[in-house]
Formats: sequence, structure tokens, C-alpha cells
Amino acid sequence: MPPGGAERTRSDDHAGAGLGLAIVDRITQAHGGTLVLTPRTDGGLIVTVWLPHPYPVEPPA
Repeated sequence: MPPGGAERTRSDDHAGAGLGLAIVDRITQAHGGTLVLTPRTDGGLIVTVWLPHPYPVEPPA
């Protein structure tokens, strides 16, 4: 399992700008979806993206 929160390390080779979740949020919004971020007890996040089905099913008549 990947290290979480405090155990993670970054080197200058992999320093991020912190844009990842902002980009995911904008894409999710553009598609009418929902972004859910849930903190893990040992650090890190559980990221869940809910998107609507592209072809809604009509209920039977």
C-alpha cells in the first residue's frame, strides 16, 4: 500500500503545483458530476468522482 500523509516524501524531481484536485473538480463540474473527498485516518484522501450516466435509461411505460 502506498505511504499516506506524513510518511510521504517529495523530492524536487516530483514537486507538484497542487493543481490535481482543482483540475479533477473542474472536469467533474463540467460533466454535471460530484467530487467527494474523504480524509483517511492514517493520512491521505479517498477521492470519489460521481458522473451522471451519459444515456439515462427511460423507465418502462
